[in-house]
Amino acid sequence: MHRKFNIGVSLAIFSGIVYGFASVAFKQGIDIANYGSLLTDKGLWVAVVVFALVWLSLFTRFKSSYILKIAFIVSLVYIILFMAFKISFFAVVLLVVAFSLAFFALSYIDASIAWPLTGCKFVVCSLVAYLLLNESLTIINISGIAMILLGSVFLVQGAESVVKSLK
Repeated sequence: MHRKFNIGVSLAIFSGIVYGFASVAFKQGIDIANYGSLLTDKGLWVAVVVFALVWLSLFTRFKSSYILKIAFIVSLVYIILFMAFKISFFAVVLLVVAFSLAFFALSYIDASIAWPLTGCKFVVCSLVAYLLLNESLTIINISGIAMILLGSVFLVQGAESVVKSLK
């Protein structure tokens, strides 16, 4: 197998593992957080509305100005800081690491291979939530996760044969 391909696959899988831990950390942070303060925090809702409106204007046919782009970035930073300090700083750090690894994997393999490989987050998240948070794990959940992983294996095998034929 091609060395760059191996690196990309490893980075994508590791990204999924880190993302799975980040998901559990967010869940635990949300369980601990005070819901009343989350729902009544006007700054959060203003940032979410600004983020949504500016996102729509940036990624549609509307002309976007520098003011809209600055508002987009400021609202995004506010939302991230809100999540970090109100819910879980550790979860935000893990999430940033996971997405950085996934984007770095894209320099080695195609997006159609990298993003499905991050599906191992479902295994990690389910197992850690089962072990640490006492969440239920049924046969249906396990079979769904197995199908996702099986699909990822098929994707990698198909891409591996394409890489070998290019050599």
